[in-house]
Amino acid sequence: MRNPLSIIQITLDNLRLLYGENKEHQNYFKKIERSIARMTHQIDDVLDFVKERPMELTTTKTSKIISESLDSIITPCTN
Repeated sequence: MRNPLSIIQITLDNLRLLYGENKEHQNYFKKIERSIARMTHQIDDVLDFVKERPMELTTTKTSKIISESLDSIITPCTN
């Protein structure tokens, strides 16, 4: 997905060189650039989500887990 976006960005840069002075074209270029940035951000989010990470094991008291679980259930009800 990044390669097609890179090609679109390079083409946009070339179009700016050719038509950069025209205000109407500048508005289109800005819209395209924002769309490219949004798509890049979404791709990064997906890649971060699916990236494997090493498991981090820690020792925790069972009473602490139960207490935090009860707090998370009780707290929303009191608001």
